[in-house]
Amino acid sequence: MEFRMSPQYSAAFLRHRGIHLAELLMAVAMMGIVLAVLVLAFTSIKTVNDLANAANRMVGTLERARTIQNIIVGWHGAAQ
Repeated sequence: MEFRMSPQYSAAFLRHRGIHLAELLMAVAMMGIVLAVLVLAFTSIKTVNDLANAANRMVGTLERARTIQNIIVGWHGAAQ
């Protein structure tokens, strides 16, 4: 038994066997847009993390300064 397509379907099938250049360009453009959004999101997350790290370092430095001040004041208070 041989499989035969009707003439109206075979012409449509032969015309749409591959992808067109426009479809390929649209797919590449969509991937580019998604990639750009991901890069921007990653950059903003990195910036927020850098800012949080700087704030934490500043808090640590202030706490050490307060500890040193308390030690110095304690020594001077004991000497009087």
